Amino acid sequence: MPSSSFNTRIEKAKNRIKNRNPDAVGGLGTYMIMNRACSGARRQLASTQRSAVWNTIYSEVPIISTGYEPKFGEKSSSVINSEDCHYKIIAKVSKFSFAPNHHYYLIVLNEDTNELDYWERISYKHVTEQYGYLYSNNKMDMMYPGQEIDNNEVIRTSLGFDKYGNKLDGININTYYANLDQNLEDSIIISDYVSKKMTAPLVKTVSININDNDIALNLYGSGDIYKSFPDIGEEIDDRGILLATRKERKEDAIFMQSVDRLKQLMMSDEKYQLSGTVMDVNIYCNNPENLDNGYNAQFKMYYNELQRFSREIAQVTTSAVANGATMSYRLTKLSNIANRTLNQTQYIDKKLFSNMQVEITVIEEVPINVGDKLSNRYGGKGVVSLIVPRELMPKFGPGEDDYVDLIFNGSTMYNRENPGQVFEMEINHVSDHILKNIQSGYYKDLNTCVKKILTFVKLTSPEQYKEYKEWFEKIDDTQKEVFIENMCKNGNIFLMVRPIADVMTIDKLNDLYKAFPEISQDDLYVTIHDSNGNIRRVKARRQVIVGKQYILRLKQYALEKFSACSMSATNLKNENTKSKANRDFRERYSHTPIRQGSMEVDDLNHMGAEYVVQNLLLHSVSPHARRLVEQFYTGDPYLTDIQLDLESSNRNAEIINTYLKAMGLRLLFIKKRKKTTVPITVRAVKAYPRSPMVPVSPVRFVKGADPNELIRLGNEQLEIDRQHLDLKEPVSFFGDPHRNNN
Repeated sequence: MPSSSFNTRIEKAKNRIKNRNPDAVGGLGTYMIMNRACSGARRQLASTQRSAVWNTIYSEVPIISTGYEPKFGEKSSSVINSEDCHYKIIAKVSKFSFAPNHHYYLIVLNEDTNELDYWERISYKHVTEQYGYLYSNNKMDMMYPGQEIDNNEVIRTSLGFDKYGNKLDGININTYYANLDQNLEDSIIISDYVSKKMTAPLVKTVSININDNDIALNLYGSGDIYKSFPDIGEEIDDRGILLATRKERKEDAIFMQSVDRLKQLMMSDEKYQLSGTVMDVNIYCNNPENLDNGYNAQFKMYYNELQRFSREIAQVTTSAVANGATMSYRLTKLSNIANRTLNQTQYIDKKLFSNMQVEITVIEEVPINVGDKLSNRYGGKGVVSLIVPRELMPKFGPGEDDYVDLIFNGSTMYNRENPGQVFEMEINHVSDHILKNIQSGYYKDLNTCVKKILTFVKLTSPEQYKEYKEWFEKIDDTQKEVFIENMCKNGNIFLMVRPIADVMTIDKLNDLYKAFPEISQDDLYVTIHDSNGNIRRVKARRQVIVGKQYILRLKQYALEKFSACSMSATNLKNENTKSKANRDFRERYSHTPIRQGSMEVDDLNHMGAEYVVQNLLLHSVSPHARRLVEQFYTGDPYLTDIQLDLESSNRNAEIINTYLKAMGLRLLFIKKRKKTTVPITVRAVKAYPRSPMVPVSPVRFVKGADPNELIRLGNEQLEIDRQHLDLKEPVSFFGDPHRNNN
């Protein structure tokens, strides 16, 4: 392509960036502060992780942000905005009359276009697998029929936004870098405070088919009330059973269907095992007559609620259309579903089912546990290896929140060339001490406090400094005191830095500390156990830097990776069969066969390949060897050394042999006894008289050999070398059998 054409394309691309700001071309990289202070590989990883962030329930605004976060937040599908239209609320239709504000629909009229639409008030959003997020419905809950909505008014957001519209993704955590046994490589140590603070929701939708001959057990009933599962807003009890069904058999009905037996679980019952709070219930019934059965009283209540809800939706939409309004596609779809429900149209799930299908949504709030994944904004991801009570974590100040809450391994910065994470910590360390000095009265007067804050902002965010300076010049002393008091109460000096232009460097950091000579490193006090087993704090030898970092929770929690498999079913190849019962919540844990990847094999290989083979045979690839696991349950509980016998063949090898046989080939496995060798040490170089250093044959020392014999063998080897090198003078091996000759 001619250069002139290329230049034309470049000019067109530049014109698309209206403000000519270099940050505007950063894409997801504009989420990342200190962008240029990190390697390209880590910047790409940090951008990729944005789609894997799991929004926590107690998220916070980052202390240091780029200003682009709200721009991404505006594109979120969780936000309902009236945009440039005028709306009027026509009606409010609740899904459950016994909980009218739990889940409802606001039918709204766009007065500009005379089109009807709806806004749904719901507590949760299911995204994928069991991941999702919760909504903030405070503003919608204050709305009422007849109210008019102004232009560009936010109706609803997720918990990933604060009341000012700021995007929230993680929390600010006191962070410290140290190389400890418990945080090698990518592992992270956190306090129990962080574990609770980073609680995130799991959205579990359970679909239960109840056939004509199924009876839902009375697990939650009391007295004369027959109740099979928790109602809306109620928690699943400690048994961890949402609902259980039992096959109805007339021959043993007297025993199996007695009042007491219907409250007790049996081995043959189908159980749906999970924990959390019930948030939604949907009933799809193809046989309403069956609901009159006493066992189905609770299901009938929800079915009647569905009929009432559908009837109200149909009435509202029909009346509005009769008055000349049109309906949006979304509302038309909702209205059609309501009419089909009222007409008792048969439901189909892959095929027509005979009785009913119950869909229950459960929300479980999951704190951070060992094995869960965290990351900062620099691609510094890691897995939680240890959770420590906060009172046992290192302390760096007298305040009640002056605890180290997260400990990264120091190599996460040096090896990966992303010092931006340390710059964030250093900046927040300085701002934290500025506010502490203001609170303690170290800075004597108001003007000094203002000057210190402005100096800090000037060195970290020049553009923000200009705005701060102009604003401070306009307000009086009382307003300044209120502003600084709120800043101290919050505990942070919030900064807005451009991701590329305002990058921190070593030189800038040096200037920052020069500007605040009163601020230094912190004394660190760690906990130790004395001779009586009591815990006390001891001052560490070196001072440290502790500062806040913005930490994100990623979509990985250890329990979803857990698999328990021993005597599970096998397929036609006699391999373990993958079970979907865990996905349907009919089993507590997955029974998927254990798969060892390259990392797991490498971790075990340092002990020897036989341990890898044993684990594979016992857990996955040998049906006979898996049966040996029975020794765990029937043998000596203190003897867990399972010995594989000759019948424990590798099933994968047999399958490969079967394929090879069709090609006229065959694999042979020959077992050989191991040869044990004695460890040796080697001296590879010897100096000869009147000659330079020359390489000779190494002299090997065998552990446990006679020292005099070693000297004799050494002299013989040196004589051979002398003859080989054609040396004139005889040489000898000078060795003392009673000392170490290094």
